[in-house]
Amino acid sequence: VNNLNTASGSTITVPTGKRIVGTDNSSIVAPGMVIQVVNGGTGVMTRTATTSTTYVATAINALINPKFANSLILPHFVTTANTNQSNGNGEGLIYTLFRKIGSGSFTELSTGSQGIGQLYSTYSRTHSSITASKFDTPNTTEQVEYKVYMKRIGSVGSVEIPATANVEHAVLAIFEIAQ
Repeated sequence: VNNLNTASGSTITVPTGKRIVGTDNSSIVAPGMVIQVVNGGTGVMTRTATTSTTYVATAINALINPKFANSLILPHFVTTANTNQSNGNGEGLIYTLFRKIGSGSFTELSTGSQGIGQLYSTYSRTHSSITASKFDTPNTTEQVEYKVYMKRIGSVGSVEIPATANVEHAVLAIFEIAQ
């Protein structure tokens, strides 16, 4: 008992009008299926501005409690960014995602020095949409926090995420995918 099996062949058919119902949010799971979606960092966000050439945390974050340790986690964010510089001065920012498991410390998900994405301009103050996704395998059921970080490239002005204070929206959604 406790298993479904065929009387013959390899297919189990659920008749029209009948359905299989799981009793909790993890009772029916298949590889590649989205198990849960957590929506954090939505709405009007506090703008983070920096002149730092090392990563600085923004206010955009979200937390997830994975149902399974072997799940694939996909954080995805969308917001805006801004470069503040005079005409003719090259200025930009590098952005990426960091992750923290449980009470641990934040670690960068991207490799190398160029982050997940960049915004760069040699003209003047530039506003632009930015977005990033990164597949992650934290291998835990502890709470995992994802946060957007940025740093400046250039030497003239500050850079900002989101681009406009107390007006811009940001979304950081996290998808848990069964393996």
